[in-house]
Amino acid sequence: MNEAEKRRRELLEQTRYSYQESGIPAIHPRYRASYSELYGEEEAEQGSLGIRTFICMILFTVFVFMQNEGKDILHISSTKVVQEVSKNADITDVWKKIP
Repeated sequence: MNEAEKRRRELLEQTRYSYQESGIPAIHPRYRASYSELYGEEEAEQGSLGIRTFICMILFTVFVFMQNEGKDILHISSTKVVQEVSKNADITDVWKKIP
């Protein structure tokens, strides 16, 4: 093995080591499943369930406050909220309202 081959092998090992520490490289979502199949690595996906639950709890707390105290927020009462939530909506009406 000559000096050039030794140098190439050394550079290859350095490159492998540097990519090995970084985890999954940035790849297109279309190819993520194939990459995981080939290399056995999975990326932890972050969900939004916690954030959505927290927002729902805040909105419900505001609604309960409005109901108990008889307060209006932005000129909307709790009875108006109940009316709008219980109203049957037709999807065609919703699309008509969108400009």
